[in-house]
Amino acid sequence: MAVIASGHDIVYPPENHALRDKIVATGMVLSTYPPGMPIKRDQFLARNAIKRYCEAMAAVPYEFVDRTSLLGPVERIAERMKAYAQAGVTTLSIIVFDSDIEDGVQTLRSAVKALELSGVSD
Repeated sequence: MAVIASGHDIVYPPENHALRDKIVATGMVLSTYPPGMPIKRDQFLARNAIKRYCEAMAAVPYEFVDRTSLLGPVERIAERMKAYAQAGVTTLSIIVFDSDIEDGVQTLRSAVKALELSGVSD
């Protein structure tokens, strides 16, 4: 996992494109900034705080992460969406960060299918 101090689509330093692609393919990139947000010096402080939080999260049992994530087959994601809606969740944000456009389109299609299967869409 990589925690970055810019939008998820900004690579800093620029020579780290291959490293970012490897992290995306095998893990995740976490950012609290919107896509396109350039890097600024003060954002590193917030990034460092998030990194400390994530390090603490490493102690969270896998079962908890498994019960609360939207990862897996479309049917499982649909079940999670239904459970979240029943618990009062009304908004879901999806950020697609795939290695190429075709994968990104497939991710969005899977999200739409899961939403339709869940029966909670308007």
